[in-house]
Amino acid sequence: MNKTYHKLAYMKTTPDKDDIFNVLKDTSLQEFGKPVENHLAVNELDDYIEQETQSHAKPPLKTVLNKFKQVPYGFVDLDIEWLVAALFAQKRIYLEKTSQFLSLKKEGAREISNLLTDRREHAKILIDRKELTDPKMIKNVKEVLKDLFGMVNSPNDDDSLMNIFQKESQEKVREIDLLLKEYDVESRYPGKNTLMGSRELLQDVNNINSLREFFKFVSDHKNEFLDNAEDLEPVIHFFNGSQKGIFKNACDLVDLFDKDKNFIEDSKLTAKAKEIKNITEMSSPYSQIQKLPVISDEFKTSHNDILIKKSNPIIKEISTSLTEILGLLNSPELKAEFEVEFTENFTELEEKLKKTQEISAIPGIQTESEILKDKCIDEVEAYQRTIPVPPDDETPKIDIKTIKLKKISSETMITIKDEKDIDEFFESLKTKLKDELGENTIITLRI
Repeated sequence: MNKTYHKLAYMKTTPDKDDIFNVLKDTSLQEFGKPVENHLAVNELDDYIEQETQSHAKPPLKTVLNKFKQVPYGFVDLDIEWLVAALFAQKRIYLEKTSQFLSLKKEGAREISNLLTDRREHAKILIDRKELTDPKMIKNVKEVLKDLFGMVNSPNDDDSLMNIFQKESQEKVREIDLLLKEYDVESRYPGKNTLMGSRELLQDVNNINSLREFFKFVSDHKNEFLDNAEDLEPVIHFFNGSQKGIFKNACDLVDLFDKDKNFIEDSKLTAKAKEIKNITEMSSPYSQIQKLPVISDEFKTSHNDILIKKSNPIIKEISTSLTEILGLLNSPELKAEFEVEFTENFTELEEKLKKTQEISAIPGIQTESEILKDKCIDEVEAYQRTIPVPPDDETPKIDIKTIKLKKISSETMITIKDEKDIDEFFESLKTKLKDELGENTIITLRI
């Protein structure tokens, strides 16, 4: 028996499931090549896996079990599972399941122990030889960790570096996702392309499961990561500091000017709006944002001056219209019916004008005032027509009409070359007014 299974003695212990778990959680083993008990058997398994790797094969655990149960080893399942666990704990091999690399930091010693001792999993677990990571690649990853994530002190262990890098990348992606939501509020905020590019790069590195592929990817994209770190810094500062609020206020002023521009003749205000817009349209405006508060204040001052200048005449018009309307209420009955309502309507319109920040809204409020005045006059005249005449009053009932000049003048513009044109215009008005003038009618003509 000893001659047939002459390597059976390489196993000095008879491990059980608890021993497999213990060897996986033994942190003293987590140095590449550190001596371990049953080292002859461990080295035999290590040599076999290296041979398979050189043949570009990743033997399943099931194949390894079958191999080492045969001559010249004669190991039992728990022996072989312990040997695999020892190599894995020493970081001399990879364990892969369904294209995902297992890790003591992610899965934990207990779960990996259960996988190794579960016969149903043996065909699913592949074993691959782990190679020493190039020190230059480790240096590259540490440099990116420092510049992109601000991690000055990072471990030299390649597994730990990968875990830390991916953990920081996932956190940075979550941060970027929160910042990208800001563009739903204001699409003109700068830096969106930078954030999207950074997110894509970080997601790519997060999706890597192989240690070898991870270090190669970071090394190949080192310059891109470092450029990314430089580009990201001002974007994150923009959102986390005061620049976002300043920029948003500037964008609101640009929107205000765009609404009002057709009603603005002031060159100073137009120039300030252009200055603000030039900064908000820069792809990288961060160094210029400090100028916006002063320019914005100058814009607001000029805009407010124009707003007041254009509003004041309309406020007077509204006040005059109300006075005229109230003048029509020449009886206690009319005052009781309309005075409160009309006063409230014109007061509300005046407040609307005083509160508006849009120059473009002023002509609309002026038109609204005219329409309100016409409506009030129509209501008064309609009400007067409903007032019954006393039976003994033989005085003819007077029909009062209020007519706007533009209603009876179909032309929106006329050309006058001589006195004859004037006579013809007035003759046309006279004819139309006669048509409106019935018996016992009084016409009030509004210009």
